[in-house]
Amino acid sequence: MELAEFAEMPWKRSLMSLEGYPEHDLDLPGFSPSTVEDGLAAIGEDTRPLPRAASPAEMRRVLDRRGVDAAILLPDHLLKMGMVGDADYAMSLARAYNRWITKDWLGKARGLYAAVCVAPQDPKGSAEEVGRYARDERVASVFLPVAGIQQLYGHRRYDPVYAAAEKAGKPVVLHSLHVLAPSFPFQLEQFPNKFGRFAMSDSLAMAANLVSMMSVGVFERFPKLRVCFADGGISWLPWLMVRLDKEYLNWKEEVSTILKRRPSRYMKEFGYCTQPIGELEEAEDYARLIGSSWKFVSVMYGSDWPHRGFEDPDKISNLGLPEEAKRGIIGGNAVRFFSLQ
Repeated sequence: MELAEFAEMPWKRSLMSLEGYPEHDLDLPGFSPSTVEDGLAAIGEDTRPLPRAASPAEMRRVLDRRGVDAAILLPDHLLKMGMVGDADYAMSLARAYNRWITKDWLGKARGLYAAVCVAPQDPKGSAEEVGRYARDERVASVFLPVAGIQQLYGHRRYDPVYAAAEKAGKPVVLHSLHVLAPSFPFQLEQFPNKFGRFAMSDSLAMAANLVSMMSVGVFERFPKLRVCFADGGISWLPWLMVRLDKEYLNWKEEVSTILKRRPSRYMKEFGYCTQPIGELEEAEDYARLIGSSWKFVSVMYGSDWPHRGFEDPDKISNLGLPEEAKRGIIGGNAVRFFSLQ
């Protein structure tokens, strides 16, 4: 109902019709309630109510309890935005969310920033939406929903969004979500359970979109565009750097017009969020992985709050990293990468 106030007709009616329906985790507003994809609840699935902050003041209290000075708020229910079939409706949802977050949340409590939401179904309308918030310093980034999108983010159709983000000086943030969809890499139905699907989905989605963008020269066409991969951890980075550099040398003549440097050189300029910190069983192994990466990439703490995968920033503090690395990951890298005040 909060979004309905900011939506246009006839889509406003769709949102208003949900009044009184119970809210489920990751419901897509006005589209459909969440359903269990297998028809049965997963064994051991956490069904407890998720903690939520219903107001900026409450969010500030949550952050203060964890010693967090500043936070960039990403859409929760709109993580499935790319799966909306109607482009006009998707764009209406994005506009309504952006109006709501900037009016009702930003400036109401210390240290809150937002990501302007776009609809991948409508790149032109999304580019206009990015431009609308270009001068708002409280909007720190542009959110690109990854789950279930029909074309990976290397497709030329997204160029207007990149041009607008580059002009506004706002990084784009790719965030995925585990879904089943008839589009690569979310065709996960061959895995019989969530053990296999969750192991593959988010990291593979991040890697696939990075390769897609690299393969068509996005980073040469938009050299000032900052890109952050906010889901899937960072354990996939060393593998992908090695593979892309190898294929770059094998096919250098073929890609010479779209890649002026080795792929790893571009990748070292991107931002990456730590969540999930617990992707490796032993903390010291993860510490070694981050320790080998923090000097040359912008690794930043990502919480995944309020989902059940939430990880407290203390997990970073307790890893065996140099103090300089921990300071960068906990906040310094994000302040620099997102140009936070």
